Amino acid sequence: MRTPAMVRWPGKIPAGKVSDEIVADLDWYPTIANLIGEQKRIPKDRPIDGIDQKEFLLGKQEKSNREYVVTYVGDKVAAVKWRNMKVHFFAYEGTHSVLQQYTFPQVFDIKEDIKESYELWGNEGYVHAWVMGPVMKVLTDVQGSIEKYPNIEPGEDFKGYK
Repeated sequence: MRTPAMVRWPGKIPAGKVSDEIVADLDWYPTIANLIGEQKRIPKDRPIDGIDQKEFLLGKQEKSNREYVVTYVGDKVAAVKWRNMKVHFFAYEGTHSVLQQYTFPQVFDIKEDIKESYELWGNEGYVHAWVMGPVMKVLTDVQGSIEKYPNIEPGEDFKGYK
């Protein structure tokens, strides 16, 4: 879930800035629409999962507008990154390996452990169990949104939500 990105817009976006803040691929659509003055192209008749990051990219705010990102493999939640914490629910241990479901979620502090080599829950006991509260709230909110606004099937015309 650590995917580098570079943005260059001389005279608009400050050069040389490095950040560990969360910006998801979903955020580019509303952000670019707002950067180029085309907010009217963002649909109002359905929710858009992306969050506008214009002020963050322009250097007008230090923090991103996004606190979390959920990673799926198929329709399963594989991991949640929330602030500096990352929780894995399952993983593939190699390129062609079998899916490994964890008995307990794997918790990492990715600010302190960028390689995710020191799993907190297993090594330090339940002292980091608190992170499951915010992570479960994220998953509950996302699931509620999915149920209220289901995905549009490929090729299907959007006819609005009931």
